[in-house]
Amino acid sequence: FRAMNPPSMSNCNGGLYLLVLLFSEVGQQRLRVAADRLLAQTALDDATAAEVQDPKRQKQVDKELARAQQDLNRGDSEQAGDDSDDAIKKYQSAWRHAQKAFKEAAREPRKPRGRGRGGGRDRDDDDSSDDDSDGDGGSNNI
Repeated sequence: FRAMNPPSMSNCNGGLYLLVLLFSEVGQQRLRVAADRLLAQTALDDATAAEVQDPKRQKQVDKELARAQQDLNRGDSEQAGDDSDDAIKKYQSAWRHAQKAFKEAAREPRKPRGRGRGGGRDRDDDDSSDDDSDGDGGSNNI
């Protein structure tokens, strides 16, 4: 494949040149880098906009968002240096961190547990202290 000079867009071959570029290995790699960056940026935007359900998880959400932004920035640097493979890896890492932040933000606060065994029942609350002394469950069969 010989490098081609782009024809003028007024020429009918301009569209053909774009198709050749698009389906060339270089064109496919550029598309993949752009697609991975778009996915990472969208995930980061969604995670940033998500409301944190449990305030105790805010610190972890912020940590994952910072990691996602850092990897996105590193991916941009790699892309600017024409290192598509490393850019893709950084964008994938950014996406993963954004997903973790989103999932962490969506987690509900833990419900308090009852003390001891028995699901939080009081010690006085057992079946033997009912007013029903005949043990038939309160039915009045005569």
